[in-house]
Amino acid sequence: MWDRLSGDALLVLSLAARLAKQGRKPVVEPLHVLAALAIDERSALASILRRHGLGVSSPDRRERSTMPYAVGSSFQLSERVSAIVEPAWDFALRRGETDAAAPHIALALLRSNDPQVENVLIQQQIDVRSLVREILLALGGSNVLTEMCGEQYDLSKWSGEAQRIVRGSQYECGILRTDYIGSEHVLLSLLRDAENPAAQFLEAFYPIPISIAGISSAVKAVCGAGGRTLSNGLRFTINAMQLVSDAQVQARRIGRSFVSAEHILLGVLANRGCSAARALSKRVDLDRLERSSQKLRRPVRS
Repeated sequence: MWDRLSGDALLVLSLAARLAKQGRKPVVEPLHVLAALAIDERSALASILRRHGLGVSSPDRRERSTMPYAVGSSFQLSERVSAIVEPAWDFALRRGETDAAAPHIALALLRSNDPQVENVLIQQQIDVRSLVREILLALGGSNVLTEMCGEQYDLSKWSGEAQRIVRGSQYECGILRTDYIGSEHVLLSLLRDAENPAAQFLEAFYPIPISIAGISSAVKAVCGAGGRTLSNGLRFTINAMQLVSDAQVQARRIGRSFVSAEHILLGVLANRGCSAARALSKRVDLDRLERSSQKLRRPVRS
């Protein structure tokens, strides 16, 4: 069973085991898993769960940072938890994944009809259908992204990296408490996805590295504080849709068949009036940044 789980799923079960131990329970029960899913404040899934009213106090950070990943012999799962892992893996397979991740476990748990979990959901008045929909939206896919961005955009020709950035913009809305997806959320998502070339380019920019913390502060200065009630179906603003279009133009201009992270950044620089560009301008000279970005514009060799 353990080889069917991704690293974040194993960590969730390890956190659940710690919660079971703290409660002096001999085995990990579904409620421990539900609580563990909502603990990690860095996780987009935890942010979704807390936004819908599910959340617990985090264990001490020092304990969590040194907590080992789960291994089969380290704790015992109840039969009800073991019964959740199999459908989580099946759900992952249906979506083309090889391992069950934390969101798949969350979906299986919410659909398990476990009486204790259902009792918590009822007591806290959780809209399960809305919660499941948002988790599915975070897992994503081109059809879901098209729903977010509009029918006129064909995101099937966006790389997995670029699609992940677009999906991640929802998470940034949750952090900033906004009920729309703007170009600034896309830029923040690009920076949070630190492995992509555009984020690495920004973070290595000389003389002022561009970090997600700095841009987040700049976004608040440009767009103001959030605090709005989040809707279940977040949609792109006009500027964000223009960014999607500009990214596609930038990719075609240099002979690329797929849109990647660097084309999203080039799309931001092509529209100086969007909120993302205005936030960037608070941290760096945009003309200098655009000149330096020529390395991202290398065309495909014929």
